[in-house]
Order: sequence, then structure tokens, then C-alpha cells
Amino acid sequence: MSTFKLKLLLSKPLRFIRQSLLITGVGLPLSLFASSMVPDAPVMGFKLPRFGENTYKLWTLEGKEGHYVNGKQVNIVDMLLTTFSGDESVALETRIESPEASVWIEQNKATGAKFIVVQGKDFVIMGRDWEWDGNDKKVTINEDVRVTLKGDNLTNILGS
Repeated sequence: MSTFKLKLLLSKPLRFIRQSLLITGVGLPLSLFASSMVPDAPVMGFKLPRFGENTYKLWTLEGKEGHYVNGKQVNIVDMLLTTFSGDESVALETRIESPEASVWIEQNKATGAKFIVVQGKDFVIMGRDWEWDGNDKKVTINEDVRVTLKGDNLTNILGS
């Protein structure tokens, strides 16, 4: 569902939003952004996709709990962020997991102080105190960083 359609849905009464979300198969996490949602009530066990302007999937955000902070920020418990190529191949690029994260959905950004694991086709990176910028396809990890390179492309990365 595009951001434009999402904004249209969220401008309707909450009952219509719930029905629309159930019909589209997106589930209840989008109700995080409904104006009548109680900020202290977490959304449990959710999955939220994000699509680009070209209608291809950019990422999917999943969590055990989603806590509404404001209209721009959601705090996630047991976050799994899966990123895709954003083109017709919808190729899996990375899986990013962290026990706690703050996510700014419209800005394609997330941060966290706790442990993170970033897995790609030929690498695994772990550490703490991190930032993800989906617009630049970049993860910055500031503490206790460990990198594991694997696969056939290891030779190309090392320049041998």
C-alpha cells in the first residue's frame, strides 16, 4: 500500500480503518498512526511493509511490540527490519534485528542503543549503539562492532 493510500485510510474513522486494514491483510500495526489510538497501548505482534513510489517493497518492519511515541516515531520491542532492493526483483538485501529500536517510518530511519545484528548475503555485522538510514541504505554501528565476511565474494572484497 503506498504512503498516499495510507494517509487516505488514516483520515477516515477508526472503524473504517480497522476494516480496511483487515481486508488489505496489512493487520493492525497501521492503527499506530490513527489519531484516536491511545499512545500507551502497544500494538502486539505486528508486521508493517513500506513501499516506494514505484510500488515495489522497500522494507518490512516487524516487532513483538510497537509503542506509539508521536505521529512520526514508534518504539519497537524485538525489532526485525527486512530490507529489499526496491525494484521489480524485490531481492532481499538485509535483515536487521535488535531487541529495542526507535523507528521514524516516514523518514526511513531507526536507532537503538542495544545490540544489533545486520545480515546480508555475504556478511554478518554485530554491535551496539546503532543508526539505520534507509534512504542511503546505510547502517552505522558505534560500539563493540564485529564483522564476519563470507561467501565467494570475500576474495573480491579483499582485493585478491
